[in-house]
Amino acid sequence: MGTAEKLALAFSLLLLAALAAGQAMNARIFGDVQDEDGNYLAGVSVTAVHVGSNAETKVITQGKGGSFRFLALAPGTYQVSFDADGYVPYVAAGINLVAEQSVNLHVKLKRSASFQAAPALPGAAAAVADAEAGEAWRQERFSVSLGGGANYMAAGDINDYYSRFYRRDPGGVLNGLESLNGGSEWSADLGFRVLKRLELGIGLGAIHGHRQGNDVTFARQGVPQAEYVMDVKMKTFPLQLSGRYLLYRKGGFTFSSQAALLYHFASFTMTTDRLAGLQYHAPMLLQSRIREHATARGLGAALGGHGEVSLDGTVRFFIDLFARFSPLRGFSGERVVRLRSDPEESVVTGGTLWFYEYYDAAAGRWLWDLSVGEKPTGPGVRHVSQGKVDFSGIVFRAGLVFRF
Repeated sequence: MGTAEKLALAFSLLLLAALAAGQAMNARIFGDVQDEDGNYLAGVSVTAVHVGSNAETKVITQGKGGSFRFLALAPGTYQVSFDADGYVPYVAAGINLVAEQSVNLHVKLKRSASFQAAPALPGAAAAVADAEAGEAWRQERFSVSLGGGANYMAAGDINDYYSRFYRRDPGGVLNGLESLNGGSEWSADLGFRVLKRLELGIGLGAIHGHRQGNDVTFARQGVPQAEYVMDVKMKTFPLQLSGRYLLYRKGGFTFSSQAALLYHFASFTMTTDRLAGLQYHAPMLLQSRIREHATARGLGAALGGHGEVSLDGTVRFFIDLFARFSPLRGFSGERVVRLRSDPEESVVTGGTLWFYEYYDAAAGRWLWDLSVGEKPTGPGVRHVSQGKVDFSGIVFRAGLVFRF
């Protein structure tokens, strides 16, 4: 190997070593320091100590923002101390850094009893404080949250239909239908902090309401004659665009207001079994089964509060409590009817979900129906409207947030 080749090899090795060292020293800590009145402080001594090696790096806050930066730190655990004349020293400990990570600290220093004014920079007295006095706030940029909970929903026309179903035979009702109100919630969100107090997010939710085995029995002289058994499911998978604004921070607890815009992918399914006795006191047999399934898309909104409690440096437990407004109409699908007299054949019709009142000549009274099909018309029909499936209500949700 010639001299030129040796020099080229040595230069390449030195370059690789420099690059490796640069990659090992690429973690960062930066932020700003204020006094108790919100004035930014220049001249504060900030020292970062690597806990494993006791290596120290020191800077002085400067500029109109009282800012400091450590731009080339080795990964590891650090404690950062803040010292200024006339102020109580403060130490932020347990800061874990990995390669390429940045941590933003916002620190407030308390004045000592014998206050000697450190140079306070004007122009920030009206700024909103981002932490309590003597406390550092690590401002993570991204978040991932996973949660679940319960809701109390309005449900929509299905509950009106249930409450009026007894009119089919008002004199012989043994038991009534129960309303559908409770349901479950699941969500997954990605968040991005765009300002110190404002976080925007996008996510996907799952909302489910189900009333199974809901039945009403009609009788004559106390003897059951007919029974209707209903199974109703209402589901939606909303795409969620959300925003949270930080209102309060104390220690490891934060509270934010939150609002969300929802785009629903919803479905409604109702199955009705009609049973009847062919003879007096005979056991009731299934006479018909009607299954109606319809889907729709639509907008909704939510508004409420969001609280978090820190479990460690990255993981936090959250609780959401909010009100949701999401009444949806325009459901379309199909209605499938199967009769006992011909169980192998089904009558299938398509159309829109309608809620309306019709006159039943055999019963001699006006009855309500919720069904999929063509729009009901004619002299024996009134109060026709598109069926409403309402996901509005109060929601309680809890889960974990991972912030980094």
